[in-house]
Amino acid sequence: PWAALDDDMRFQSCWLLGGNSGQLGVSLPRVVCISHIVVDHIVSEPLTAPRQMIFWGLVDGRENLALFRALHANSLDIPEKRTFPAISGSFPFIPLSYFEYNIHASNLTQTFSVFPFVLDSGLDFGVVVLEILGNWGGMSTCLYRFRVYGL
Repeated sequence: PWAALDDDMRFQSCWLLGGNSGQLGVSLPRVVCISHIVVDHIVSEPLTAPRQMIFWGLVDGRENLALFRALHANSLDIPEKRTFPAISGSFPFIPLSYFEYNIHASNLTQTFSVFPFVLDSGLDFGVVVLEILGNWGGMSTCLYRFRVYGL
């Protein structure tokens, strides 16, 4: 998984998933209020690019749990009204963003904002999960680079 966090964008220098879905959990170096994420891919392997993704945040701490309970009643516009990543144990997660990476875009470095209600809530996160739900038709999926930004 380190390959997805590294700056190396050379051909096949990616985190390779054996199918079209999977998830990457990351412990951030410090707790942050996340504003957006960035996903990168390369031109030479369009079918292996991740397509639909859900970006999750692990809800931790007394204040965050209280904020989470207040937000939990919100209607979330994500597939199947999911409330946690595929592999999550019994930990509380909140979806931070649902998006689709576009292999036809002119820029293969693409930025995705977190849901406004999450940003406005003041929730902060130390652990995040990028869940890849599908790719663009390849037998495997390559995540070249994934970055998280916030305050």
